[in-house]
Amino acid sequence: MTYTALDWQGPYPLATCDFAKVPAKKGVYAFTEYKTALKPNETRLFRSDPKYIFRTEGQRGTPCLLYIGKATTLSTRLRGYRFKPYLEIRRRSGPPSRHQADRHKGRALLHAAQYFADENSTDSKIENSIFLWWAETSTPETTEMALIRELHPVLNTVGIELHHSDSSAP
Repeated sequence: MTYTALDWQGPYPLATCDFAKVPAKKGVYAFTEYKTALKPNETRLFRSDPKYIFRTEGQRGTPCLLYIGKATTLSTRLRGYRFKPYLEIRRRSGPPSRHQADRHKGRALLHAAQYFADENSTDSKIENSIFLWWAETSTPETTEMALIRELHPVLNTVGIELHHSDSSAP
């Protein structure tokens, strides 16, 4: 499976996405910092590689593919990715519930990316947006892993194959 074989829908700015358009079907999704066609990031390096910091800073200095995920129901899964500032969160009345850390690391990382994009934004919100893409597939688990290996998203923490660089690269 290659990312070009999927029928991708998007890009939609995550901050203003109409989630009514998202189908209630199995699929995969991607978040990018660009609105042109999906493309692979550079291969990620081991943290111990001497070129790790150079390559990572280079990737984060230009718009890149942030995250790939899977969903048994796209319409349900994708709604939780839109970052809501703390003061805009509606709370129930009564005593506070016991806090549980978000067990979905990808969502937490993407929320952080949205927060810092908003904090550093000087241009229009759409130009600095995170963009959402999705594609329906009957095998989201295997498709997600194949896409992670092929596209090298910077925020995925599971399934990333890291590589040592060759000595000729900067």
